[in-house]
Amino acid sequence: MKLPLARLARHLERQTLEPVWAVYGDEPLLVLEAADAIRARARALGFEERLVFVAEANFSWERLSQEADSLSLFAARRLLELRLPQGKPGTEGSSWLAERAKAPLPETILLITLGALDWQARKSSWFAALEQHAVVVEANTPPREQLPQWWRERLARQEQSASPELLHLLAERTEGNLLAARQELEKLALLFPEGPLPEAEVRAVVFDLARYDPEALRQAVLEGDALRALRLLRTLMAEGCAAPLIVWAIASALRLIALAQEALARGAPLEAFFRQERVFRPEEKRTIEHSARRLPPLRTALIVCARLDRIAKGAETGDFALEAERLLLSLSAAPPRGRAA
Repeated sequence: MKLPLARLARHLERQTLEPVWAVYGDEPLLVLEAADAIRARARALGFEERLVFVAEANFSWERLSQEADSLSLFAARRLLELRLPQGKPGTEGSSWLAERAKAPLPETILLITLGALDWQARKSSWFAALEQHAVVVEANTPPREQLPQWWRERLARQEQSASPELLHLLAERTEGNLLAARQELEKLALLFPEGPLPEAEVRAVVFDLARYDPEALRQAVLEGDALRALRLLRTLMAEGCAAPLIVWAIASALRLIALAQEALARGAPLEAFFRQERVFRPEEKRTIEHSARRLPPLRTALIVCARLDRIAKGAETGDFALEAERLLLSLSAAPPRGRAA
């Protein structure tokens, strides 16, 4: 059974707890908090003893089976935690997980925690067994537009509040780094009393702890958000991100938009184009179509991308950062399609 993260707290108020749980996702803080909540509820229901196994290289599934089967010899109810950092249990582990999902251990809560899972893992037989027979909670990073609300809810838990402008600033400074965001929340609780937070003082004490990767830059270019893309570019450059990765992020986004523009010009259905390019998420489809209709033809921008690629690989001289910034700024200044520049 899939259980949305937002419904976990309400679900845990029940008087019984399902015997098998799995928590996975790309946000370590949310995976940790979800596992903590399940662990606390299990303890409250009398599952006081706890065994923890970490399935890394050369992990012995046979030993795990022996330890797990021996639990039934004791009267105590136990919490058995299995951590799969890589999300790849292998053949032996896949069989064990599928079997335990279908036939839970007596007097035992099995809590499986994993990181982000790729599409192959989510299509595997062991994960399908978990989805069918266990409770599966996905804990992913909130979308960027939901981060201010995330901050609002977390501040409310410690009886504090912030203006919309300050919430936006806090979200911007901790994007992609919720573990740091939690530390900043703890700091705000220590530094300021309950009630509205003073904006000037908070700006001074909350540092820019955001972490980005090239995929975030690609998404900003797809959205046509030139100012955000420029900020991401400068951050990635300052963090030492490889120039070819930056070129990939910009060029792959512009290529998708350019191809969508060609499909629109031919009168071809965009759904066929999206299938061909393996674009499946509805929000990404809408983003590409919006940018394809808004921006002028991107032939010149793609030529600049090719030059950036040559500069990144040392085949041509030039100031990579300056050229990349000019390209992104040109997108913000570009007139909509159908209008004169």
